[in-house]
Amino acid sequence: MDNLNALETGGLLHPKVNQIITAFFGIQNTSAELLGSIRQSVTGLFNSVMDPSLASYSSPRYVIGLNRAGYETTVAFTLKEDPLLRIFLTERFFQSSFYHLKVPLAGSASFNATAHARSASVIHEVSHLSNNTFDIAYVESSAPFLDLMADDSPGMVQLKSDVEEMQLRFLSHRTPIEQLFKRFKNGRWEDLSDDPAEGKSFVLGVTGKSTLAEARLEFLAKAEMRGEILLNNADSLTLLVMLLGRHNFVP
Repeated sequence: MDNLNALETGGLLHPKVNQIITAFFGIQNTSAELLGSIRQSVTGLFNSVMDPSLASYSSPRYVIGLNRAGYETTVAFTLKEDPLLRIFLTERFFQSSFYHLKVPLAGSASFNATAHARSASVIHEVSHLSNNTFDIAYVESSAPFLDLMADDSPGMVQLKSDVEEMQLRFLSHRTPIEQLFKRFKNGRWEDLSDDPAEGKSFVLGVTGKSTLAEARLEFLAKAEMRGEILLNNADSLTLLVMLLGRHNFVP
């Protein structure tokens, strides 16, 4: 939150904050309108994450269980229609991060990849409840920051490359049009389904189009539409929060 209000002389954003935002949204400059939308989205999410009802480990809003067969990769989930606003955590949530990190430089702070991943998972799920976000695309928001990931073996290089691909190209101005608003299922890319959670209707509504083919062109060409869609994709909003929260640029 501090970084979104880290203004320099003349009311400009701190250069580092502006760099994060412009790279994320694929724009030259951060407009007042976009900054206002980011603040609104992040503020609502922040207030919900900090709600006292989530403060206690024994909060009834946390429900712990085991994945059923066929759903082994699920880490956490929520149900938007749940009046109790619960967050369901599976055994995957409590497993240690499988990412390998570079050895930290002498004197530098260590990075807890597992805590980072769990934080991202909770933020992602809370955003569904507080911001009514969708799962348009998953961009691996729970992964460590790219510059911290180990790359000292072929396997680690490939893993880092895979994460970079997901974060930079699964839902952004860099996404190949043939993959935009699609999920990789059954060995091929398929259009978003009519499942409300995938946000197909939302995407069509924002772009004012009747087909995803038309919506893809609007997303890539018009920054304001792209920004609205990114802020309403749970994993994109979570990734933006993690990037903005990594360092505090407020003097």
